[in-house]
Amino acid sequence: MEKAVIQLKYRQVIDHNTEDFLEKMIFQLSYDEFKLKSQVYNPEQKLTRFSQMKAIDGRANSLHYKSGFAVSGYLESLNKAIPGFANEAGQPVLFESYRFEVIESDITDISKHQVAVHYITGNLSVLGVLGDKLLLAYGNRFSDALPTDPIEDCFLLALPKGVTINRFHISVS
Repeated sequence: MEKAVIQLKYRQVIDHNTEDFLEKMIFQLSYDEFKLKSQVYNPEQKLTRFSQMKAIDGRANSLHYKSGFAVSGYLESLNKAIPGFANEAGQPVLFESYRFEVIESDITDISKHQVAVHYITGNLSVLGVLGDKLLLAYGNRFSDALPTDPIEDCFLLALPKGVTINRFHISVS
């Protein structure tokens, strides 16, 4: 097997149906911020939906970042643990960075507000594939390792819906 180093991206979609406290806070705060910041791209309040604002004024795409800024404190409180994404031992998978996305919203109807948080892991060394699971370790374990060095702290991970490979690199050693 090739020595591969990957980064994973987990997309968590949040809408008005959420039951989780943290997701409810992200939902409400991002909606409030969206309504406030969208006024710049909709001064006459003729548009109600985010998709309409983007179609009329491409600068409205900045609402992803602006709405996400309102929830950054909650995302930082996760201590790098991706919510709802754990390895086979039940330990949360850790993220290195995240990106916030407004999927759609409506300034007159909070039930139309839908957002996503994209959690991106740091480098993960792919040590093997066992059935439908990846054997991984955090970091690039191939760069300085000797072929006989044991790799500790490895874990098995099944890739659930919403997870994609964000970056793939063949490690040369």
